[in-house]
Amino acid sequence: MAENTHKINAELKEYIRLLRDSCNLYAVILFGSYAQDMAREYSDIDIAVFSEDFGKDPFSEMKGLLKLRRKINPDIEPLPFSKQVFFEHGKAEFVSEILTKGKLIYKEGQIYIVRRRQNRLSQRGYNLNATWYKSKKQLFQFFRISPQFIWLAFKCYFVEF
Repeated sequence: MAENTHKINAELKEYIRLLRDSCNLYAVILFGSYAQDMAREYSDIDIAVFSEDFGKDPFSEMKGLLKLRRKINPDIEPLPFSKQVFFEHGKAEFVSEILTKGKLIYKEGQIYIVRRRQNRLSQRGYNLNATWYKSKKQLFQFFRISPQFIWLAFKCYFVEF
């Protein structure tokens, strides 16, 4: 199993390298059976791919992601997201799984800056990791802030040190 995990990790690193070369990538989150260490022989590798380039033409975006995976491993199952698309699907079960059980496997450098902002908010009494609210409206009402800040909080949710 450890040998298979090493192989999967190497394939994911290569896939992420290809993604970085092809789009404005800012996060990749592993979810599903591999994220929960419950993968079996025929399990697919579910990943959520976040880029500002996504959200315009879902069919061609998915087609591009699937084309890249053919070079590495056909078991990789990417889902393209922009922050707007992610929030539009906020009530879907797979979004909840990504948020609660996903493992961040790639993040761009600016997330470290975001982490500092999250720490400042935590000092003021806000716990951004405690609850994921069911709707955007609840989030905006709770924080009394803009959607851009909510996306910032979402990005902080996955930062692990």
